[in-house]
Amino acid sequence: MTPKPNIRFRSSTYLQAINVLISITTALFLLGLCGLLVLQANQLGKLIKENLEVQVFLQHHLSEPQKQQIKQAIQKRNFVAKNKPIAFVSKEKAAESLKNQVQENFQELLDDNPLHDAFLVKIDPVWYESNEIQKIKQQLEGIEGVYDVSIVENLIQEINQNLTKIGLFFLAFGAFVIFTVFLLIDHIIKISLFAQRLLIRSMQLVGATDAFIRLPFIRQFALQGGLSGLLATLFLWGFLKYLHTQIEELASLYSITHVLIILFALVGIGITIGTWSTFRATKKYLKMPLDKLY
Repeated sequence: MTPKPNIRFRSSTYLQAINVLISITTALFLLGLCGLLVLQANQLGKLIKENLEVQVFLQHHLSEPQKQQIKQAIQKRNFVAKNKPIAFVSKEKAAESLKNQVQENFQELLDDNPLHDAFLVKIDPVWYESNEIQKIKQQLEGIEGVYDVSIVENLIQEINQNLTKIGLFFLAFGAFVIFTVFLLIDHIIKISLFAQRLLIRSMQLVGATDAFIRLPFIRQFALQGGLSGLLATLFLWGFLKYLHTQIEELASLYSITHVLIILFALVGIGITIGTWSTFRATKKYLKMPLDKLY
């Protein structure tokens, strides 16, 4: 009589593989979320810097050709953001805006408009370093016809300092998460291999080499680690899409490049930890005395 396949054993093996896959995916999802927060924080800082405007105030009584010459001179500077138009704000428009803010017509008290025409210039975020701000200001003030230049130096310094603090915090937190994820995945794989320790010993008894025994397990858990990294990235992408539908402003922080970075990182980490943990676990059971296997 032909023996029937052990259906219970097969279903147990598949269930165990699914549990390992879910567990590793959950761990990598938490790690990917941490990495995503770091990337999004940097993107947020970059967007804030991109939208900061330097006010270049002009001297009074300049003709239109002179104003255009000043604008062209500003555009030639290498620190000016490319593809970002330089806006012009007349002193009349500035006075009207100030009047709406203070709810008082100061021109009637002064019998004049003391404000200046101004160009609003956006600077490339790369130049927003503490030691470059003064150089930018000096170059703009050196243009003929410029009265004064206003740069929010304190705000820029606070942004740089906060980004540094956020980066250090997430670096430390990320190292902790990576360590925790490694221990978790390592423990999951050890538990999974514990159930197959007798199979490992049986293969030893029939003369199989250590490398021959390890290879199928390493392939299995490396594949599960890589697949878990892929699934974790897909869940992160879906989580991001859901957040964007709830908070539309977050869409400006979204970047397909960030998702690809997280994808390759999680897949690589999953494969690496799966391979390393499997190698260590199989080595343990290959060296373990027979009486300790039971």
